[in-house]
Amino acid sequence: MEQSKILIVGANGAMGSFALLKMFGNENLSVLILPSEQQGFIKDKVMHEDEWHPGDTTVIKKSAFVVGREPSSRDEVGVFTTESIPAGFFDKNGIVVITSKIFHYESVIDSIKHTLNKNTLLLILVNGLNPELSLERICRKKGLTNPVVRAVVMGGTHYTIDAEKFSVHSGVAKFVIGHWKKEMSASWKNMLEKIASVFPREKFVVEPQYGVDYRTLCFDKVLANLVNPVSAFTGCPTIEYVEYDLVRDLITRCFNQGIDVGLSIGLKLSDRSNVISRKLEMYEKAGRTSKAHLPSMGQDSMRSILSRGILYHENDHIGVAVVNEGREAKKPYNAAYIDGFNTILAKVTDYYNTVYKGDKDKAALFLLELMMRNRYSLGLNPNNSPLYDQFRGLDELESRIHIDYAKVKRILSIDEAASVFEENLAAAKQS
Repeated sequence: MEQSKILIVGANGAMGSFALLKMFGNENLSVLILPSEQQGFIKDKVMHEDEWHPGDTTVIKKSAFVVGREPSSRDEVGVFTTESIPAGFFDKNGIVVITSKIFHYESVIDSIKHTLNKNTLLLILVNGLNPELSLERICRKKGLTNPVVRAVVMGGTHYTIDAEKFSVHSGVAKFVIGHWKKEMSASWKNMLEKIASVFPREKFVVEPQYGVDYRTLCFDKVLANLVNPVSAFTGCPTIEYVEYDLVRDLITRCFNQGIDVGLSIGLKLSDRSNVISRKLEMYEKAGRTSKAHLPSMGQDSMRSILSRGILYHENDHIGVAVVNEGREAKKPYNAAYIDGFNTILAKVTDYYNTVYKGDKDKAALFLLELMMRNRYSLGLNPNNSPLYDQFRGLDELESRIHIDYAKVKRILSIDEAASVFEENLAAAKQS
């Protein structure tokens, strides 16, 4: 495996750049990006801050990227686009590291299927309960039988970018690799250990897990993402999750209901208060590192607003998946609060994308106005000012929105949060 080809798909994002920096030094390392991304991609990549591995100060110089060919040494990284990567790229065994979001999986597989050997491993780095099953369904539908491994990302990362360099700031403790459906076997253990070996242990820890232990860790990570739908229609960065009592209480309610589901499906969750305190501490650390650390679904919304793009999100594999697991367990559980936010996000997305078909600018202003109304209802500054540096153009867009806040209801109890968010959704639609 150490000598096998490695191809990172989605290396222009935070997690993709993180994986690239951690795997740099392998003998045959390349990336696959869209043609439109090539110019912006080729700049110095820097592991700027790593909370768990502070000794890792990896730098990949701009000159190390070789376009349209495989690297000739460990000091080079091949850069291919979806138009230039050759058929049969994986003439022998290798590994594709997919860091794209779940909603891009179909297009990712279409882009790489002509490159794969039947034994090429697919390693996915993504949020969610069991996204490996979704990727397998897509592959099987397209006639691919390649093995799929999922890495649970224990922590989070973000990036800063300027004209010269792309800097990664990491709070990722480790990857836990495995598969939701697979138990321990000698061949499966051997495969996971080979994958772990391509990440130098002095720079990062990759830990294979099996069966219920792996599923429990998957679920533990999903618990931390249960409030991602709220970030999608409020724009709350993680520091606000812990600094404001109302938001903190709302998040704690989601955690408690998520734990109820986990216990109902037989997972080995530890003491409830300990689980919740660890999650809140994680948000606090992320917030201290960057006041503008926006959870992934919030980032999806913000990028859709600023790029005037269609709105996608991962919630079918996070909040919706958790509620469905509880239903299928047929044991007592309560996830009504989580389900309420799932429903609101689905309504927001459907309306946004409907408006988007006719007027992209109007769709962007709708979603941004909804965020501002919801932020005011939560007792926050309606403007997303902590995000202005990270999301250029946001301040100008917000200046175009005029809301009569005297008519916007404040949330006085978390029990009424969902109903107030619904009222704000109706008002933003009307506006």
